Formats: sequence, C-alpha cells, structure tokens
Amino acid sequence: MLALLAAAAILLHHADVLTMDPARPRAHAVAIVDDRIVGVGEVRELEALLPVGARHIDLGGRAVLPGFNDAHVHLGLGLSIADAVEIRGTTRASFLAEVQRAVARLQPGEWLFAISPNALPAGLDTGAPLDAITKAPVFIVTPFGGLMNGAAVFRAELRDEVPWGFVRGRHIAAALDAIARRRPVGELRQVARDFLAEAARLGVTSVQAMSDQFADLFEGLRRSGSLSCRVRFVPLGQLFRDDFHAPSWSGPAPLWVRVDGWKYFHDQEAPLERRVLKQMVRRAVVARRRTVVHVHGPAPLGRLLDTIEAEVGADRQLAGLFRVEHADTVSREEARRLARLGITVCANPTLAAEWQRPRLYPLRTLLDAGVPLCLGSDWLGRRTHRRSLDPLAGVRFVASRPGPERITVGEALSAYTLGSARAEGLEAEKGSLHRGKLADLVVLSRDPTRGAPETLADVRVIATMVGGRWVYGGF
Repeated sequence: MLALLAAAAILLHHADVLTMDPARPRAHAVAIVDDRIVGVGEVRELEALLPVGARHIDLGGRAVLPGFNDAHVHLGLGLSIADAVEIRGTTRASFLAEVQRAVARLQPGEWLFAISPNALPAGLDTGAPLDAITKAPVFIVTPFGGLMNGAAVFRAELRDEVPWGFVRGRHIAAALDAIARRRPVGELRQVARDFLAEAARLGVTSVQAMSDQFADLFEGLRRSGSLSCRVRFVPLGQLFRDDFHAPSWSGPAPLWVRVDGWKYFHDQEAPLERRVLKQMVRRAVVARRRTVVHVHGPAPLGRLLDTIEAEVGADRQLAGLFRVEHADTVSREEARRLARLGITVCANPTLAAEWQRPRLYPLRTLLDAGVPLCLGSDWLGRRTHRRSLDPLAGVRFVASRPGPERITVGEALSAYTLGSARAEGLEAEKGSLHRGKLADLVVLSRDPTRGAPETLADVRVIATMVGGRWVYGGF
C-alpha cells in the first residue's frame, strides 16, 4: 500500500508560490488544515489561521504550484495492455516477422498486445495476415488505428462491429473495455498502482480518463487508502448497439473517483451524421451534461459548431457544456466562434513527434481569441514514449515550439491546472491555490516561469501533495 503521510496543519513558507489565481498570482506561503487550503499569502498573515502546533516547512525558495490535472488520458489502453511489446517494422514483411517473434514468447492462451509508433505498413488493413501466422489473439495499436486478428475479435466479442479486424476511435475503446473485463483484477490493480506512483512522481494530482471501465478498480484503491490521484472517468456516449449511454455508476467520494459526462468521436475519417450530432447536442443540453467531442480535421469542427449554435444560439452557459478534444486544425474564424460560445479546447502537447506543421494545434491562435484551454497528455501507457505523462515536458514543448503558435510557460501552466479544472467543472474545488480549495499541489525545484523555456528540462518535481497528504517526496 502506498504510504500516505497525514498533514493535519501545515504552513509551507519561503517559497515561490504560483497560485494560478488572477486576483493574487504570486505569494510566499500556503496554509493547509486537513485536506483544504486555509490561506495563501505571507507568513505573518497566515499564522493566525493555523492551530497551535502547526508544522512549519521551509521550502528554501522552491516553487509551489497547483497540482497538474491531465485532462486527457486513456487508462483503458494504459492499464489493459500495460505489458505491450513494441513493433517497429515499416514493411509488411518486417512487421509480421516481429509479430511472429513476439507470439513465440507467449504462453498458451495469452494475448499479444503490441504498440507500433508508426502507421500500419501497406497491405496490413485487415487481420487476415495475422491469422496466417498465429492462432493467439493479437491486438496492435498504432497512432492511426489498430488491428486485431480473428482470435482477438472473437475473444473481445466484436465480430459484428469489426469483422475485418481494423479498429479506430470508438472501436478501440470498446475493444479495450471487452479485454479489460477479462484480465485478472489483481494484475490490473498492480498496474494501476504503478500508474499512480508515476503520476505522483510527475506532480499529477488529477486525471481525466476517456472511458469508464475502471471506476470500480480505482474506487477500490480509494477505499484501501492507496489512491493518490483524483480520477474523472468520461464514458463513451456512442456505443455500438446504443447511440447514447448513461452510466449508472456513482461513488461515495466524487472528488476522488467519479463518472461524469460523455465522449463522442467526430473526425474527418469518421464524422457523426448530422442527425446524430443534433441528438447529441439536444440530449446534452436537456441533461446539462458535459460533453467531450473528439475532433480531428477541419470539416468536422465547423459542422459541430454549426450544430451547437443552431441548438443553443448565443447561450454560453449551454454551449459551455461542450469541449473539443485535439482540434488539430482550427482557423482564426473558428477560434473566434469557439471563444464566443465559451467552448473549451483540450490540446495534447506531448504529441510532439506528430506536430509537423507550424499551424497544427494552434494554441496561440486559440488563446489570443479567448478560447478556454486545457492540456492533457493523451497518455496511452508506459510503452508509448511519444505520449509522455510528464506535464513539464508538455509545457516545455509548447513554450519553446518554433513558429507563430508558441505560448508562454505561464499560459501552459495555467492550462494544465486551472484550465483543466474548469474543463471538468471543478474550478471551485481545485486548479488554483486559494482559500477553501483542495490542498492539491506540487513543489518544484524552482519557479518554471523564470528563465528560457528550454531550461525547463532542469526543473524537477520535489514533492506532490493530494488532499493535504504527501504522495511523493514530502518534508
């Protein structure tokens, strides 16, 4: 079990405190009682807020920020296939040869889970070539979709949905749901603990997971006292036999584990029909339910905004229920429309290797237009090196990115903290260091806003606190 050190009353002082609170952006001390912040400011004004015997911790000039909130992770992939092998072949022959060598190491009945950093080679657009080399279930995920052989499709009970084995978007998520239900709970629990330890080491105090199949697993960790990160699960609203999914799961501690919202896929390659778009918007508005829409490509974004405007008009409160994931291609006019409607965009800066064009993921354009911005890693698991869970790596990339879409370190930090909290409707509870908010924070070796963005590589996470408890490092 993760050792969590209780902090009944603490004064963190002699620190560079970056509050992310526009009313008081900087301070030198933070006062905490139990799991809440009771004051932010200077030592003299905070001492009176603490009980006699409160612990004073001199941080020696280190920086204190709100804990990072990763607004987009995939625990389904990260946990279900945490033991994935990497397949790097770029030709059909080399790719299949690597698969065959990996299959040879399997025990009878085992799955082969694999991740490829490259697109599938030409000639691998169905699972048939995999069937020719093995009867073991094989599931391969790439940046542009996945591939399952016949045994995997059968075991995942997806024969009707993906008869040819190629999976994309919601098909991948559904396949992972099916696979996860077949994995031993003990294995999943250990991999979840490994993920939590990594998140704590990187200063991540909240994550927003796209899919909801692991809510019970993390609730069990909370009950056992070993949950060190707050988790919001966003279920898929668009399933195969049911267009709209309303989960019945609810937990007793929703600030720790909750199922909230919907997620839909609306991409250039597989856009939603206009009828489905209208239904999605109308149902979200009636239910007042936050709705995440996965958007790649220029045309789907315009159609989504047209539908939202047609259904809610200029009502920012209703339009603000919607959040656009990725939005890799956004024009200046679309940015102005997003800002006018109050729709949040969630970008994924650690997809650095995939950012090949200067106007791709236009964060500067979005912020200048006034679009609410949050950041997430799009983490797929520890084997996917292109999608690091490290928030500081993402901040460093967007702040040192060449070209016109660079944003500042401060803007990126705000998007990774307060912006992500707003995107899940919990800005009153977390995202900034302010009296009454949860004591979720990270201590860094120095103020990351001082110095060139490239020097962020030298900034280290010293300690991470969640709910008034040190979950990494500590003093």
